Amino acid sequence: MAETVAALGSEGGSQEEPRRVSRDRTFPLSPAQEGLWFLENLEPGAPAYLIPLVLRIRGPLDAGRLRQTLALLVERHEALRLQFGETLGTGWQRVSDPFEPELPVEEIGDESLGSSPNESLRAALRRETSRPLDLRSGRLLRSRLLRRNREEHFLALTLHHIAADGWSAGILNGDIARIYGALGATRETLPPAPHLQYVDYVLWQREQLEGGRLEELRRFWAGHLRGAPHRLDFRTDFSHPAQFRFRGGRFGKPLSAALTAALRELARGERATVSVVLASVFAILLHQGSGATDLLSGFPFANRTRMEWEQVVGYFANMSVRRTQLAGDPTFRELLIGQRDEAWETIDWLDIPFGELVTQECRTRDLSRHPLFQHAFSMQNLRAPKAAIPDLDIQMILADNGTSKFDFTLSAVEAERRIVLGLQYSTDLFRPETAHRILDHYERLLTVTVSGPALKLSQLPALR
Repeated sequence: MAETVAALGSEGGSQEEPRRVSRDRTFPLSPAQEGLWFLENLEPGAPAYLIPLVLRIRGPLDAGRLRQTLALLVERHEALRLQFGETLGTGWQRVSDPFEPELPVEEIGDESLGSSPNESLRAALRRETSRPLDLRSGRLLRSRLLRRNREEHFLALTLHHIAADGWSAGILNGDIARIYGALGATRETLPPAPHLQYVDYVLWQREQLEGGRLEELRRFWAGHLRGAPHRLDFRTDFSHPAQFRFRGGRFGKPLSAALTAALRELARGERATVSVVLASVFAILLHQGSGATDLLSGFPFANRTRMEWEQVVGYFANMSVRRTQLAGDPTFRELLIGQRDEAWETIDWLDIPFGELVTQECRTRDLSRHPLFQHAFSMQNLRAPKAAIPDLDIQMILADNGTSKFDFTLSAVEAERRIVLGLQYSTDLFRPETAHRILDHYERLLTVTVSGPALKLSQLPALR
């Protein structure tokens, strides 16, 4: 999953064809994995980099067939059975043999859920998806089935970011539906497992950064970020703790179909993506909450630059930085055009590993804040495939495992008829009611800017 522009990736490095290599060896970590391995050793078992994948399954579920499905899923995707270790301070990974994930069943009662899970379900999901995974075990998929009644279940899968990302979650969702259907009456023929897998990508990525490419990337970003402040003091309810603790909350709300359509129409008219429109309004939100007129924000992107990687589970995603300058009270249209041009200016330079960017730009570190930026915007524009299984409906749902990597992250998931917003926020900094007010105000800014793109920033409704 990724922002549309960023998903195109970089064409600046060498483009040797990726190749499958022998599995009878250990492999180096990717630059992104190195950062997570360091954090895991610093605070073993911390839940901040776990990925919860929760599927709501309605209909007569066959738990035995689901267990078979998960076993085939592990066999199909090597990243789910990567084993991590360290020799003389250097991390490595190897591909372990397939395993059969356990699938314990937990009864959660037959209370009325309405259109969203109730509190008891949320608590059960949070407990399950915040329990640590052992990166040295070679078992990076954990599963639990929460049973409401014979016709409604919740499959809670826990992954680790060192071996997966948001795009991977979409792959797994689709594969679960296809494998489960193939094992049953539909007898759907499964496509073969991806020939290339994540460890092949790791070696290929390292080749792309050789031959002076990494130094070119460093030079570009040094110039692009010169003079930019690394700290944004957005108004909070509480002071930053001495060390950021990754404790968080999360909630979401859908935009109306009419507002979604208007956002798409504005994007077309300005030759921009919907993601750039939403990110421009996000910059206004940060400006209003801080007073800053030169600000940095983070944005994750898919970083899958070749078709070979599109169906591979693994940690491909990278984080980059968006710089926004708002001095001079520009109109929203002027800001949008500037952000559109910024996206195109940086598109060929996105392949710098985020850890390299932090090392270069942040000579000193403040443990109370994320380096370079403290707020991020994420656009997820891949629609999860609808499961075509007779008598079953499978739907991904928003899961909250009680963590936040940043002060807050605003996400937007683009579905068929509407965009669904989400806010993941630090509970050490914001009360829940403040977080809801922030997201409500963002929605109001979207409505006003879409209907009045010629308005200046000073004419927009203020954040209260």
